[in-house]
Amino acid sequence: MALGRWIQRMRGRGDGDVAPSTRSSVAVGRLPAREPVPRRLPARLRFYARRVPVRLMTVLSIVGMLPLLYLLGDFVLRSDYFTVQEWQTFGTRRLGLTDIRTAATGLTEQDELNIWRFSVRTAEERLAQHPGVFHARVRKAWPNRIEVLVHEREERAVLVTATAAFLVDVDGVVFARASGREVLDERLPLLTVPDSMSFDLGDRLAAEFFDLAMIYRDVLATMDGPLAGKLSELHWSPTSGLTLFMDDGTRLLCGTLPPAQTLPKFEALMQKTRGRAMIDYADLRVPTDLPWRAVEPPSPPPTVARRR
Repeated sequence: MALGRWIQRMRGRGDGDVAPSTRSSVAVGRLPAREPVPRRLPARLRFYARRVPVRLMTVLSIVGMLPLLYLLGDFVLRSDYFTVQEWQTFGTRRLGLTDIRTAATGLTEQDELNIWRFSVRTAEERLAQHPGVFHARVRKAWPNRIEVLVHEREERAVLVTATAAFLVDVDGVVFARASGREVLDERLPLLTVPDSMSFDLGDRLAAEFFDLAMIYRDVLATMDGPLAGKLSELHWSPTSGLTLFMDDGTRLLCGTLPPAQTLPKFEALMQKTRGRAMIDYADLRVPTDLPWRAVEPPSPPPTVARRR
């Protein structure tokens, strides 16, 4: 009995986690169970342990949604709901709806256009390159309409070459072909050039020619006397400059001088000759200080069909 008590006493001393009141109640040969102490991970490992699952789930969710996003985008780009069905233009006089659509997109009437793939900036840049467009603004009207506000170039004169007649705006830009009625319109001055000179849509007349011709035209429109209201044609030659053709067949060679230096002399000479018709001032014996030289008369203006 004494040996058993001693063994129990020794076992109780070795177990520091057991309360003194329970040491005597432990059976011989059995040790009390101990609770495991949790191990703490380092701070860096605990950070990744919390973050990695969240990021992994985010990446897996995005990868899983890619097929759905692809199918949704394909449906949007192919759907008739977003196919452009209507074009509205504002401010157009000469350009038709087909001209605006082709100039803005480069597509034909048979080609379909999705409004998601339509670029407003690209369309405005393409329209600005059209000879007949001075300024343009484009807007998307969802889901299937395009609106275009166009400021067309306004005709200021008619340019007649050996092959065709063109309309010229205030900046000297050749922007459209002229019809027969526009060629005969007295409100538009008639500009002619030698047969060797050719122009096409989008070309710009030389400033020394166009500006000088417009100045003479405006000055003659306000004059009284022999030169009033008799201007028929303004001819430009690279060698002799500007020549004014009057209604009675008279030619007044101005060169590159302004009206203030030429028109008073022309008017005085016409009064001296009493306005006799069919007098070619280039053939008269006049003072050498006048910038006159003989020029070849231009070819008659061709008849150009009106554009439909």
